[in-house]
Amino acid sequence: MARKIRFYLDTSVPNHLFATDTPERMAATERFFSLLKDHARPCEAFISEMVVGEIARAPEPRRQALLEALRGFPVLDATAESIRLARDYTQAGIIPPRYEADAIHLAVAAAHGLDMVISWNFEHMVNTRTRRQVNAINDLKGFPRIEIVTPEEVNWDDFS
Repeated sequence: MARKIRFYLDTSVPNHLFATDTPERMAATERFFSLLKDHARPCEAFISEMVVGEIARAPEPRRQALLEALRGFPVLDATAESIRLARDYTQAGIIPPRYEADAIHLAVAAAHGLDMVISWNFEHMVNTRTRRQVNAINDLKGFPRIEIVTPEEVNWDDFS
């Protein structure tokens, strides 16, 4: 049996389940969640305590809807190792220090050996520069490479 592909979802992904201002992204996110829950596919999705903390600051009723959408997803810790790796990303200028949470999302995924980060954050995460530089740091520090993609970019045929 094929190894499960392991996804990390940052907070932007469940938020787009309710993004009526961007209907294309909302539809792509709904499709992603639907395919993710298709048990025939060898994949697994994770969130982190960072995601849970960001959702906790959302207003009701959005907070409850987000928590419901993520019910049952394993929650990964931001370990000391992942915090150090996030700091490496910010010190290298990949992610501005002011947006350290974005660096932590990426570092948690790498430190836990996940395959892909799924995000709608184009400014700090889903772009060529970040992809290249995060993986350069991961190579240098002995962490696995990660793919950083949008829900639309996941090729589900790879997991059939």
